[in-house]
Amino acid sequence: MFIPLLFRQFYLGYSMLLHLLETQHGRIEGNVLRF
Repeated sequence: MFIPLLFRQFYLGYSMLLHLLETQHGRIEGNVLRF
């Protein structure tokens, strides 16, 4: 299956952004659990 380059780039950027948000959320949850 051929995936357009633009769509692939958008998907990669979106997944990286989602991962970044997940790590930030995990950090915030960890800080809350600490206090």
